[in-house]
Amino acid sequence: MAVCRVQQVAELCCSAFEAEHQARYFDALQIHNNAVVALGQLADDASFFDRERKRIARKQIKFHAGRIQILQPIINGQLPGLQVVLPTSLSAKESLSVIKDNQPALSMEDEFIRCDALMAAGPITDMHTVTAALCRGLPYLPWYTLSLDPSLPPTTYHIYVSSEAIIMSGRWFYYKVKDSSERQTLYVLQAFKRRHYQIPSTTLSRAAEFTTPCVITRVMPVPARPTGFENHIGREMMHCTASPLPVSDKPDRTKHIQWSPRRFNWGGRRFVWQQNKGTTGVEDLREVKQEWPQPGSKTGKMLDESFEERLVWGEAKFGLKKCAVIHFKGGMDQIFRELCLASQLTRIAILMHGHDR
Repeated sequence: MAVCRVQQVAELCCSAFEAEHQARYFDALQIHNNAVVALGQLADDASFFDRERKRIARKQIKFHAGRIQILQPIINGQLPGLQVVLPTSLSAKESLSVIKDNQPALSMEDEFIRCDALMAAGPITDMHTVTAALCRGLPYLPWYTLSLDPSLPPTTYHIYVSSEAIIMSGRWFYYKVKDSSERQTLYVLQAFKRRHYQIPSTTLSRAAEFTTPCVITRVMPVPARPTGFENHIGREMMHCTASPLPVSDKPDRTKHIQWSPRRFNWGGRRFVWQQNKGTTGVEDLREVKQEWPQPGSKTGKMLDESFEERLVWGEAKFGLKKCAVIHFKGGMDQIFRELCLASQLTRIAILMHGHDR
């Protein structure tokens, strides 16, 4: 019964943002109010030991209350509509349906490719074997970078960090992704850090769908160093999206591992994260034209030829709460942006809070 009730409240919360997406603002306002009441009851009825339910419910209450304040001027006729429509599953599906020059969205191509690979593999005993084959890319596909409209403005996200201590357990870190006006939260990446343990995983959720992550990232652990500074050691990340197979986001080297370069495959194209020499904190993402092992390297170092034009870039911010600004080239579909966002925020979380002594 309790599980059914939680599911009902989750559906109620999602329906509020669906109403916003469909510009049914009066309905959205009513549903947000109902969601605040339902979440409050859920938190009050949770047992003392069900702290996770209380934590999530209280976070959602604050967010729904914020949406009520944003919608009220629209209901009163002071504003014509929402300036920023929050990303949801509906907007993700819409971004997949865009076809340009007879070419589907990159994330739609990725879904086709991974489904084909999954079917061709038959009974899978080693998932890494399939993902490694995907990482070689498909050379006959057109370059993704050249398919993006250069006249479109970049999408800019402002990143803020906060934390919450859990008694006798650890600390939750929240990386809130705000829009260009820095007023509305679009995404939240959550990372839980136990004392003397590494961060094993992170979850990126659309703010409108807080209980249903759009990207779950598993982080490979690294051995402790006597001198510390383990947070600067690069490591492999496995991103689980709506795609039928995980995405391997992996550094080149097996020794002397650094965060950059780090490579992954999406939509049959190859991409590489590179450290921006002019700034710290946020890496540059470029599409790879070709790559090859460095002759004589014993650590797995790779060389590549990639596009000069960046798909993702940004800069670190050293404020009390604000920690970064991340830019995405205009025209990137929502699901691809979310994958890149999860990769960068997970890296930032580990750099800032991933290790203690």
